[in-house]
Amino acid sequence: MSTAKFYTLRAAGMFSMNPGHDLIRDAAIVHDGRFLVYAGPWSAVPAALVGSGPVRRLDDAVLCPGVFNAHTHLEMCHLLGKTVTGQGFTAWMKSLVANPMYDMSDTEVAAHCRRIKQLGTAHVADISTKQAPRLAGILDDSGIFFAAFREMIFFDAPNERTEYIPAGAFERGVLSCAGHSPYSTHPGLLRGGKAACRTLGRPYSLHLAENEEESRILMGERIEFVELLERANIPMKDFRPPKTSPVRYALELGLLDEHTLAVHCVTVDQEDIRLLAETGTNVCLCPRSNAHIGEGRAPWEQLWRAGVNLCLGTDGLCSNADLNIWNELAWMLERYEDGLDPEHALALVTRNPARALGVDHVLGSLTPGKAACWSVVPDEVLAHWPDLL
Repeated sequence: MSTAKFYTLRAAGMFSMNPGHDLIRDAAIVHDGRFLVYAGPWSAVPAALVGSGPVRRLDDAVLCPGVFNAHTHLEMCHLLGKTVTGQGFTAWMKSLVANPMYDMSDTEVAAHCRRIKQLGTAHVADISTKQAPRLAGILDDSGIFFAAFREMIFFDAPNERTEYIPAGAFERGVLSCAGHSPYSTHPGLLRGGKAACRTLGRPYSLHLAENEEESRILMGERIEFVELLERANIPMKDFRPPKTSPVRYALELGLLDEHTLAVHCVTVDQEDIRLLAETGTNVCLCPRSNAHIGEGRAPWEQLWRAGVNLCLGTDGLCSNADLNIWNELAWMLERYEDGLDPEHALALVTRNPARALGVDHVLGSLTPGKAACWSVVPDEVLAHWPDLL
C-alpha cells in the first residue's frame, strides 16, 4: 500500500501556461512537496490524490507557474534609493560610482530573496561583477532556482588564466558568464565568455542597446561618459569603435543566438529587431529601471510582433524601487499599447524566461513532473482583465 502524501491547492482559476490552454476555472494543483503530480480542473483530480493529504482553498485566487526575475543585480541591494532618477545614464552612473558599489551584505540579500520567494518568485537570473559564487550560495539556501552570472567588464585582454565561469555545484542553479556590454568590455572577453557558456551548455547574458550613450560610443563619439571612465582609471584600451549598432556589433562577435539573453534593447531599430528575431536571441525588458535612469523605453510592441522571446526583469535596486517582478509586469501593462492578453502577459514572467534560461524542463508551466512552484497572480495585475473570472 502506498504511503505517499500529496498536497492539494484549490483555486478560483489557474493559468498552467501550457500551449493552447486557457484559464481553467475552479482549478487544482496537487504536489508531493517537490514535484507537481496534477494541474487542471478540480473536477478531474483523481480521488486517490485528493484523499491522501490536506486541501488548501484559495477561493479568490488565480494561480500561475512560479515567476522569474530574468535580470537583477543582488550585489547592489545596499544601493536602494542612492542613485539619481530620470536624468539619463551618465548622471545615473556618476551617482552610482559615488557609492561603495560592492559593499554587499549577505544578510540583506538573503532578506530580499525571502521576500521575493514569498511573492511567488521561483527563479532569479542574477548578474554580479565580483560575487557570483557567493550569491549563488545565498540563492540556493533561499530555495530559489537561479542562474548566477559572472560579469566580464572592462578592456583587459583575456589570457590563458581568464576564468569565465567560476567552479561550483548547487542544488537549484548554475554559475554562468555574462558580458557587461559591447561598449564597456573587451571583445575577446565577450567572445570568450560566450564560448565558455556554449561549451558547458549555460545561458549567456549581455546588456545590449540600453541607452544612447552606448550607441554613440560604438559609433566612435568621444562623449562625457568616456571621460568619466578615464577619470575613474578605466581607460578604454585598444578600443576600436565598430561604427555600427550594438545589436549588429554583438552579431559580428557571435554573441546572438537562442541561448543568449539580451537585456534592455531600448535603442533598437527595425533592422536590429529583425536580427534579434532571426537569431532567436531572447530579450529581457527592464521597463521600470529604464524609466528610473531616464533612458526611455524599449519598443516592446514591435519586439513582440517580430516574434522575439520576451522576458521581464527588475534590474537591481540601484535603479528600481523593489525586486517584485509582479510590480514590473503591472507597470508595463499600464503602458503597453492596446494591452496584452493574460496568456502573453504571464508568459513574460513564466514560460518565456524558462525557455531563455534553459530550465523549461523544470519550471515555466504547471505540468506534472515539473517543480512544485506556483504563484498567485496579484490583484493589480488581474485588474487589467476585469472580465477574467
